[in-house]
Amino acid sequence: MLERAVIFDLDDTLYAEREYVHSGFREVASALCKTLSIDQGEICRELTRIFAAGVRGTVFNEWLSLRGLAKNEHLGSMIDTYREHRPRISLLPDTRRALT
Repeated sequence: MLERAVIFDLDDTLYAEREYVHSGFREVASALCKTLSIDQGEICRELTRIFAAGVRGTVFNEWLSLRGLAKNEHLGSMIDTYREHRPRISLLPDTRRALT
């Protein structure tokens, strides 16, 4: 029996990668604002600025350095929160129609 499948890459095919990234930044900012007493919106804007400047893979390291915070105290939990968060994202325009 021959089975057929259609496989899609999620990033920037079905969902905008930047939407996932921003969703993760919001979760990280929400967690950090409780422990560091920094405004959640401010954290989110700073993370987004770093990402928009082209930084990939070390956004949290850069942010911690910018803030003068110890990486060994915060980096692990930031990464875990980002990776484990439930993304608030939506399909790209016309994707649902293409899938059906």
